[in-house]
Amino acid sequence: MLRMFVPLIRRAIYWGLPPLILFLIYRRIDLEQLLELGRSANPGLIGLGVLMIIPLIFLGAMRWHQLARGYDCTRLSGSQSFRAYWFSLALGVFTPGSLGSDVYRIALGGRQTGRYLRGAFVIAVEKVAALLSCVMLITAIYPFLTFTSVSTELESIMRLAYLALLLGILTLLVLGFSLRSRIGVKFIRGIWSRITLLANRAVKAIPGPTADIDEMSADPRILFQALVSVRIAAPLILLSVTIHVIGAIQGQIFLQAQGYDLPFLVNLFIAPLNVLVLTLPITVGGVGVREGAFVLFYGAFGVPTDTALLISLYSFISVLFGHTIGGLIFLTERYFPITSDHPEK
Repeated sequence: MLRMFVPLIRRAIYWGLPPLILFLIYRRIDLEQLLELGRSANPGLIGLGVLMIIPLIFLGAMRWHQLARGYDCTRLSGSQSFRAYWFSLALGVFTPGSLGSDVYRIALGGRQTGRYLRGAFVIAVEKVAALLSCVMLITAIYPFLTFTSVSTELESIMRLAYLALLLGILTLLVLGFSLRSRIGVKFIRGIWSRITLLANRAVKAIPGPTADIDEMSADPRILFQALVSVRIAAPLILLSVTIHVIGAIQGQIFLQAQGYDLPFLVNLFIAPLNVLVLTLPITVGGVGVREGAFVLFYGAFGVPTDTALLISLYSFISVLFGHTIGGLIFLTERYFPITSDHPEK
């Protein structure tokens, strides 16, 4: 009986949490003062900050393209990957954690090659790389910052960040040891065979080439050994860190637009923190969570609530701008298709 109400409860939380969070935030500020602060902002700098979404999307597309081509689960060229990635963002705007974007990219590569499992692995690696780069930057910068006040929420996040970093390092060490151990390899193959079986059942209803059990799917060692190779790992790490640097530059520009100045290191700390929080599939498009995160993180460095709220609004406008372009790509798909459903020979 309870199972019948679980989807309804989940949907109520998903759609009801954003307005609740926004209500709790806006009741703490003076709307007239907020509007006056917005009118005094530098529109040129706001426009420049909004446009920073373009290099962010470009870098994200490059990261996915490098991984997908490295694992040979797509036949897309660089320009096609850029369009497909941008288009996928428009699909993911109303799904928690942008899951719609991930599903579309898996299906796109799978229709070409039949390698849905490998495409899903690439998305998982992309997510893990993004989160690990967030944790690495956060924990590395944290000791060098001077806080005006540290809330219990921020302290909890930092404890989780250090724990995630420790678990990430231990996981890599265990994985490396397992790949060199006969027992470890046997254990990994056993788990991987079950995942492969479930994946093949899941893709039977998807039109396109039949999902294949190629040498990478059959032997998980090849997947993980390729991941730690310089050819794949180096661009992945570089692109992930660069994305956070661009995000920090965007935050710096928005603060300058409001006439507020903070050291760049602060924004380089807050940018991955925001990514970490917005990755959680909590609300539609991160609405409510984004505003709460900006108020919490910038407030730790003395930024007033109304200023932090405006910065979050500019960031949201930037995201909407990027997703709108993705929607326009969708409208032109009929005349300028991203790719054919037939795999290349």
